[in-house]
Amino acid sequence: MSLIDGDPSEQGILSSYADISLDWPELHLDLNEEGNELSATSAQSGLFYDSLFGISDLYGIEEVLFFNPNGENDIIVAEREIDEPLIVEDERGLTRGYYTIYDEDLEETLFLAGGELVEQVEDDIGEPLSFPETVEAMHTVDREDAFYFSSIVEGLEIVNSSMENGIATVQYTMDEEVVTEADRIVFENAIQLAALDFRAWEVRLINNTMQEFITYPLVGQ
Repeated sequence: MSLIDGDPSEQGILSSYADISLDWPELHLDLNEEGNELSATSAQSGLFYDSLFGISDLYGIEEVLFFNPNGENDIIVAEREIDEPLIVEDERGLTRGYYTIYDEDLEETLFLAGGELVEQVEDDIGEPLSFPETVEAMHTVDREDAFYFSSIVEGLEIVNSSMENGIATVQYTMDEEVVTEADRIVFENAIQLAALDFRAWEVRLINNTMQEFITYPLVGQ
């Protein structure tokens, strides 16, 4: 997973207008355009920064710096005025679980972090959800008026989930008459994202229905 692959902006801000470099633990984004080329809708703006900080956090980046074409830290990107380094930890917050929204302009499914959606990220005593608790929470959407959806569609049932020694394992069944291949891909991607928030280095998915075992190496592998 890369910053460019995860960029949900319609015009591909990072791939089209930015030179990306690392000065560890800082991420430098040198923009070669200003103005309308870097604009975005409100929805895409939120998704852009969620993705940017989420992926930066996964790779251990602590600060993100934007520079305008003159090399100055003063620019508007995706509807946000930026004139100082952005601290990933402050921007990221506590994240548990991922939900989906289909972007008709991009013609693809985008993933939204539960913490950004006021979905459950803590248990009853205020402790962050464990990985199994996170997977369980992802099965439903708390808000009745939600504009987003569960990444685990009806017909997919979690049998068991665990996180041990950096390996996330999810065992599940599926109703093959209801669950499409696209539904399954979305589910698998959401589980990988959820596991990354726990610093997992590998995800193992066990499909009891199809008697299938899939391993996904994650960051650093």
